[in-house]
Amino acid sequence: AGFAQDSKLVDAVFGGETRSTLRCPRCGHSSASTEPFSDLSVELTRESRSVRAALDAFFREERLDDDNKWRCGGCDEFVRATKRLDVAKAPAVLVVHLKRFAVVDHHAMIGFDNPRRGGRRRRGEATVPLETRRQRKVDAHVAFDAALALGRARYALDAVLVHAGATTRSGHYSAFVRRTDRWFLVDDDDVVGPVDASAVRRQQAYVLFYSRVDETSAAAPAPLGEPLHAGGGLRGVRRTTA
Repeated sequence: AGFAQDSKLVDAVFGGETRSTLRCPRCGHSSASTEPFSDLSVELTRESRSVRAALDAFFREERLDDDNKWRCGGCDEFVRATKRLDVAKAPAVLVVHLKRFAVVDHHAMIGFDNPRRGGRRRRGEATVPLETRRQRKVDAHVAFDAALALGRARYALDAVLVHAGATTRSGHYSAFVRRTDRWFLVDDDDVVGPVDASAVRRQQAYVLFYSRVDETSAAAPAPLGEPLHAGGGLRGVRRTTA
């Protein structure tokens, strides 16, 4: 009973739904389905210099390839349908997870299948088992804003989770948390703050927490200053006067 109650609480706070719509390019017939989510995990690419750009890529319309043709319910043909993703139900708290870790095997690490490092995997050579593969971390700074729109829903940034370390199996987690218009650093049992808002913006965010607000809400986003595009660590944190 306790687990079910906890699940209901998680769903009430973080639960949302995405809607996937397939459309036939021949007859125009469309079919939609929904799927629940508790966070949005977005890819980090060279084009994803900001959370907004990463979310735009996440929701961008795409066309199915030949290996994934859809059987249209209108014309009964297998077609390369267009697929569009949008938000059917916006959560109370939006969690945006930045995919900073990629799994690479030993060959990729030493350059066997990395053309830039002059290597190429030999034909028939087996890949390294998953348990021996290594992780590569994306250390690039990704700009994020104090306010975010997701469809018609409006959000204000409340917390920034930061990971320091090379892999998800090691390192240290800390968080910057907003209370009204001030930011605090929570690091294990230590709470530092208020901290300069510009230090928050410099962090290499791993997970962002946005609370839903409306246009008349008193929970307006705390100012973070002008967007910064250089990476920073916890060393950039300094106290401000209360």
